Amino acid sequence: MTARALIAALGLLLTHAMPVRAGVDRPPQFIVMAFDNCTELERWQELTDFAAEMNRDDDRVHFTFFVSGINFIADGKRNIYEGPHQRRGYSRISFGGSPEQVRRRVDYVNDLYRNGHEIASHAVGHFNGAAWSSGDWEKEFRAFGDIVNNVGPNNALADSRLAFSASDVKGFRAPYLAKGPGLYGALKAYGFRYDTSGVGHADAWPERIDGIWRFNLA
Repeated sequence: MTARALIAALGLLLTHAMPVRAGVDRPPQFIVMAFDNCTELERWQELTDFAAEMNRDDDRVHFTFFVSGINFIADGKRNIYEGPHQRRGYSRISFGGSPEQVRRRVDYVNDLYRNGHEIASHAVGHFNGAAWSSGDWEKEFRAFGDIVNNVGPNNALADSRLAFSASDVKGFRAPYLAKGPGLYGALKAYGFRYDTSGVGHADAWPERIDGIWRFNLA
């Protein structure tokens, strides 16, 4: 699938920018595009190239990438992760492959981050957390933080690290959009600013509820 096709498939929240008329006082309008996780290195290359092409003429087009922490754990290191109510070393999606594949994925993500794109969280093991308690979500967020902050040591990659820390990750999207009642207390406890796990009208403005902004998907 090409990067342009990915935009069509994964651009999950879209509002159309409207021209500002003279004398009309209105807030700025945005087109918002967000992408859920992908594992294949070829897709990361396409997305990196596409973002660079979009900004070739000094446009400032930025994307948000919701990444699954599991992509930064090599297959041979899978036992460092244990999801809530799951056996150790298990995930619903693929682990990161070889250590070299993890290193290359880190390089792609760092390139995007340094060029102004946002890296947000899609949790770790891509489990359905609709019935999870706040404690379950907190366990998943602790795992995500360990993965982000220790990608080099976790994979025996002495020269590899992400260009940001877990505390810099402020956005979240729940796998399957399965948010559940336990999610928002954990998001607040772990310093997230916004969540995109809800569904709403395409022209609806975000709402801030109990300290967490809700960007509902169209």
